[in-house]
Amino acid sequence: MAVLIGIIGGLSEKQIVNTFITGAADMMSVVLVIALARGISVLMANTGLDVYVLDAAANAPGWPVV
Repeated sequence: MAVLIGIIGGLSEKQIVNTFITGAADMMSVVLVIALARGISVLMANTGLDVYVLDAAANAPGWPVV
């Protein structure tokens, strides 16, 4: 799709490729954050750490009992 838009817009091959690479590079930090968060989520779910953290937070001293 991006190539087609570049051709219609009259961009050269080099401009299309450079623009595509720049756009892909901008998204890499977001992709890494999402991948890291998903990895942590899977690890916590498989080990039961998520239940432990939630239970510890619910029973933390100083919080009112509901």
